[in-house]
Amino acid sequence: MSSPTDHPQGKPPEPDDPHVLRGTGVVGGDPLVMLRSIVEEYARMGWAEEQLMPLFTDPVYRTCALGRRFGEARVREVVRETLARCGVARVQVTTRPEDAR
Repeated sequence: MSSPTDHPQGKPPEPDDPHVLRGTGVVGGDPLVMLRSIVEEYARMGWAEEQLMPLFTDPVYRTCALGRRFGEARVREVVRETLARCGVARVQVTTRPEDAR
């Protein structure tokens, strides 16, 4: 069994520890900071506005609670502000045929 000081990444999985990500509420947390943080995280992974908005409008996502709290117009404003500040990384990979070398 692992000691409490061991890093979780090196801990082998145990049958009773399914490594399930669980969200919990934070007393005194700032929902606007959370909204901005989530938008920035996904923006830095390359998500554009049309990909981000469902996170805050589709009830299948827990982040939809932020969309209900701020409303679609304010969420869209935060998304656009964040994308303007961070940009959206786009990568295109092109391979050439073996005989073209």
